[in-house]
Amino acid sequence: MSHVEHQVLLSGGINHVFEESSSVIETMGRSYGLISHFAGHPDQAFELLKTESIKLFTVNALFWEMHGEKYDPHREQWYFAISDQQREILRTFVSSGGRLLGLHTASICFSNCSDWSNYLGGHWQWSTSFHPPPEPLEIMPTAEGERMGLKAFTTIDEQYSSLHRAQDTVPLMTATSRAGVTETVVWCRQEGSFKSAYSALGHDARAMTNQVTSGLLPRLVAWLQQD
Repeated sequence: MSHVEHQVLLSGGINHVFEESSSVIETMGRSYGLISHFAGHPDQAFELLKTESIKLFTVNALFWEMHGEKYDPHREQWYFAISDQQREILRTFVSSGGRLLGLHTASICFSNCSDWSNYLGGHWQWSTSFHPPPEPLEIMPTAEGERMGLKAFTTIDEQYSSLHRAQDTVPLMTATSRAGVTETVVWCRQEGSFKSAYSALGHDARAMTNQVTSGLLPRLVAWLQQD
């Protein structure tokens, strides 16, 4: 992959200030030669993915089917179900060796598309997944994470818990709460020339910045850029 790359950065959704956290991602990306193309809606993002110059799809967003009365006030603006055409665009991007970076709520996105979970390496399970309010967390690398160069750090963030994670993922970092509960929150996977990485961290701009200053996101982006 060339030094200067283009990424689609999908940003938007409810209950998060995605504009601020995505600005952190865009600023970090520039230091890695990434030219960011912002998309405020998945329809725009999938159209951009058809462009051959796009090598990285970064999702810092919350677009899904929004089942349940809780989301009635938000559904008209934020409901999204991926179409068959968009599913094929995503498959083409993956099969051509594209790279995927999912952040925080990316595991909730595109809930009507099982392919998305396969590409990302996991997803939010509405029957079992949950998160406490933001709290102090100790983030520790696994043995695989240490080999990637990841370092321990502390943050204040939501601890995503009981996510579905595919067996072919490589766990990279865990989060431990003050209560002593530990969850795998960062992983990666590779299938042929396709690579993906996911971090469940990053609820707000401060938490996203901690992922940058700790070296976590820079290491993930560097790994994704490698051939």
